[in-house]
Amino acid sequence: MAERVGTGDGAFAPSTESTQKSPRPLYRLWTPGELGRVLAHPEMTAAELAAMLPGRTAKAVRRIRERHGRRAAGSTPACRCCDARPVWEESPRARRMGLCKGCYLDEMERRSAEDARAGALRKRMHDARAREARAKRGKGEA
Repeated sequence: MAERVGTGDGAFAPSTESTQKSPRPLYRLWTPGELGRVLAHPEMTAAELAAMLPGRTAKAVRRIRERHGRRAAGSTPACRCCDARPVWEESPRARRMGLCKGCYLDEMERRSAEDARAGALRKRMHDARAREARAKRGKGEA
């Protein structure tokens, strides 16, 4: 039995020429400066950031954002409602809701007004049931 040397003619023996040539360039690690720039500009699109970073494509920027998030880990997230101001960290309830101070106060005013309307409706319904019950008792006695 003849010993087979990697000549490239078999399924398990690639030629050395094909392994040395790569159709695409090797992966380049992201430097802390590049990563910092991506995280420092969450408002910019991937294409805009790719134009700022030499040798990086928009797809590479999107992938690094998928891996690390759009914002830095220590930064405050943006408001869920307006997406313009940071979340109000001093208020535990606003932080839990993910709202900035202005949006949180607007939401609390809206909820307060809805609670007042719901209370007035409950009172009217209760009074109507009480009137019906009194009218029913009055007919039964006569």
